[in-house]
Amino acid sequence: RGVVAAQIVERYAAAGVRPQDCPRLFACAADIMHQHGFAETRTLRDLESGTFSLFSERPLRWLFRHTTQLGRRSAAPRDGGAAAEEAVQALNRACLGADCSVALPLVLDLGCGFGTSSLGMAC
Repeated sequence: RGVVAAQIVERYAAAGVRPQDCPRLFACAADIMHQHGFAETRTLRDLESGTFSLFSERPLRWLFRHTTQLGRRSAAPRDGGAAAEEAVQALNRACLGADCSVALPLVLDLGCGFGTSSLGMAC
């Protein structure tokens, strides 16, 4: 029963639900986990301190397992290679100024785990 309670709150957190959004659920899960011998787990400590969220260890593992089950999905690029290269060069020219002669590459992180990196930086 303690494992089920932990899994429920982990899945809720992986879905982006925070303890502030549903305090009774998270408090009830913490009580059940405490009663069933989960006193030394990081999940319970985070629940009791109010810091349990999508960025906790176990919800991120749920998200990782979910994404690995989806398989790799990508779309083949269409005739945009030349336009993309031109846009990168224009950005480099605009950003560098006259003092620097080295062009820096433009890096786009398009696969960051459903936006968890962006969400974490925004928090």
